[in-house]
Amino acid sequence: MGAPRARHLAWVLLAGAGAAQAMGLRSFVALPIERGGAATRVLLERDPRGGLTRATLDLAYGIDGRRTLFVSLPWQDAGTGARRAGGGLLARVVVRQADAGTDTRRLALLAGATAAPAGKAGSGLQAGAVATLRHGRREWDADVLLRRGFGDLRDGARYDLSWQYRLAPARYGRSLRETDAIVELNGRWTEGARTLNQVTLGLQEVRRRWALGAGLVRDLGAPRHTRAVLSLRWHF
Repeated sequence: MGAPRARHLAWVLLAGAGAAQAMGLRSFVALPIERGGAATRVLLERDPRGGLTRATLDLAYGIDGRRTLFVSLPWQDAGTGARRAGGGLLARVVVRQADAGTDTRRLALLAGATAAPAGKAGSGLQAGAVATLRHGRREWDADVLLRRGFGDLRDGARYDLSWQYRLAPARYGRSLRETDAIVELNGRWTEGARTLNQVTLGLQEVRRRWALGAGLVRDLGAPRHTRAVLSLRWHF
């Protein structure tokens, strides 16, 4: 990535003031990004019963092999017009990593800032950690993030646990094409509001430059809504 392109992307990241907030189809902050590399993801979630659509644009930029910037721009449409649903910037620093062939063990720390949804005044600080364990055809990702809110933005927390199994190929060859089964458990808590926990079942098709995933999301609390989620990720 050239210097002008890197500077442009840095401005986009800083202007967006977001943090990967979307739920389902794997933790975006666990995604490995090489030095100077970038990735973007569009995540769409639709609840037909509630008439609610959520759309999130995630961006990631690799500063070097250990440091990565993440930004997320979430939007929500409940039939009255789309509005920005908050946002913040996250930095990830890898503190421990061990690789052996295609196997990986990685632990990283997260820190950043977040902003209140459109129409409200407030900001917050957030910190947490993310871990990845990949062995053979299986991968586990886990992240936790705590938020201290100011103004209209309340304190909050989130977690994501995902298990991924490579259905095909049984062994990697020259092609990076693969098909994965995904099971996830996600949770969000905001001070003064109901804690949301959900489970996601899905499939993901991965190529060298892009990945497409789709699944069903089921709330574990009441009301027990089932929603559809679609994810498209592109690497630069």
